[in-house]
Amino acid sequence: MVRHLGVGGAEVFERATQSDQATLAAMREAGKALGLGLATLVNLLNPELLVLGGGALDLPGYREAALETAERCSLPDPWRVCEVRPFRTGAEVVALGAAREAARTLSS
Repeated sequence: MVRHLGVGGAEVFERATQSDQATLAAMREAGKALGLGLATLVNLLNPELLVLGGGALDLPGYREAALETAERCSLPDPWRVCEVRPFRTGAEVVALGAAREAARTLSS
């Protein structure tokens, strides 16, 4: 989304919250791309659980487009038994990963 729109992440968020139509359309397209990836995982691996994380999931239309596309492109039975839920900390997932890596590096 950032590359497509040519602005930084904060600007994407600001434009989205102001209902900028180009930004909302870019978010829907990005959500559809994520949905295709989720459908591929569901169809190939038949998981019982997919956990999604990251701040982009909170942007208007992104998560909805991803889940709609994933459902439409997944085989019905595997999709029905797969739970998709957000990572418990949402946008903090990157910071948690960085903290874990720092702790691992310090303990080495």
